[in-house]
Amino acid sequence: MNTPQQKSALLIILDGMGDRPCSKLNGVTPLEYASLPEMDRLVEQGICGLAYPLAPGLPVDTHTGTATLFGFSRSATEQLARGPVEAAGVGMEIGPRDVVLRANFASFNQQYRLLDRRAGRINEGTEALSDSINQIPPIDGVHISFKPATGHRGVVRLRGEGLSTEISNTDPGRVKLENTPQCTPLSADSDAKRTAAIVNQWSQAVFEILDQHPVNQQRRKQSLLLANGVILRGAGEFQTQNNLLKELDIKPVVISAEATVHGLAALSGFDSINLPSFTALPDTDIAAKVEAAEQALSHYPLVILHFKAPDICAHDFDPVAKANFIQAVDQALPALSQKASAIAITADHSTSSESGHHCGDPVPSLLYYPGVRRDHCSTFSEVSCMQGGLGTIPSSSLLLMLLDGLGWIRNYKVKDRWMLQ
Repeated sequence: MNTPQQKSALLIILDGMGDRPCSKLNGVTPLEYASLPEMDRLVEQGICGLAYPLAPGLPVDTHTGTATLFGFSRSATEQLARGPVEAAGVGMEIGPRDVVLRANFASFNQQYRLLDRRAGRINEGTEALSDSINQIPPIDGVHISFKPATGHRGVVRLRGEGLSTEISNTDPGRVKLENTPQCTPLSADSDAKRTAAIVNQWSQAVFEILDQHPVNQQRRKQSLLLANGVILRGAGEFQTQNNLLKELDIKPVVISAEATVHGLAALSGFDSINLPSFTALPDTDIAAKVEAAEQALSHYPLVILHFKAPDICAHDFDPVAKANFIQAVDQALPALSQKASAIAITADHSTSSESGHHCGDPVPSLLYYPGVRRDHCSTFSEVSCMQGGLGTIPSSSLLLMLLDGLGWIRNYKVKDRWMLQ
């Protein structure tokens, strides 16, 4: 699509922004607690509502919630495995029969029972740990490679004959941690059984190597949680997916520090910007991200600006930090909102600062473009957006409305039905 040079849209994704009333905030949400004059101004000039990635009440992971905002159809989003997304995000080459999984460095006790799923959010020494993991020889003819990603995250690739993605996670997620993670086959297929057994053997070997690794010896001295094991989830293979933005010949740029988000960009053929001062934590350089977005608005029809920190703060049960970060983003927004022709602010999912988990509540969202229908909302929060003119819509519809606001959506044709599936 040939879009006019002067028109540029900005999509801001505040990861895990939506929340529930927090006891630490005297019963309000981080959005209600924060002072957000710029977002409130956009609400007054635009329209707001609630958006859900797949279905109201259904919690989703970052890759699922972000995929719908990146133009993936619902059917494509439902089938999208985390492993290949993470692999694309760290530049790991994937073959047609490789099995790829998302990985976390994790903390285990001496009985190989899981203590912490994120190894205390380790962010130093992971390259050295990864180098040691990659010394493990092939298991039953299968070569297993590990590549670190953001912080405690990483990617594992299994390459060989007779592999299957029909295996369980070893990352227990929300359940109690006092267990020894085991990978199990999800079908009676012999390849699934073989793959699960290989994963378990490899995971045990990782623990034996990392438990006495120099990085962990130093962490013991510092009374830090060890990164002496790896847990896995999201087994998948590479798949090409239909994408609305590609179909419309709109090539965005994605500005983020999160490997998952860059992975989705890579799979979609989008450009990416990630500078050393960008992190997936509250210490990220907000000003540098905003400056990069401001410059990109002169060159790209759509700029996607992603901040991971709100989700991290909620996972850490810290709604005050979550509110403060969103407030800091708001303070940096005026330069962007003056330059963009259209703006949407939303999230990939909601994250409860009370439970520390993703939750199924639709996320507050706002939309502004010249001539947009306006509602009577004046503040940006969960309660206000419940009364907004958008109502409760799929996240994919929010993207459609952003693009339609600038005249970039064509009339529906039968061949476009994949967009709705």
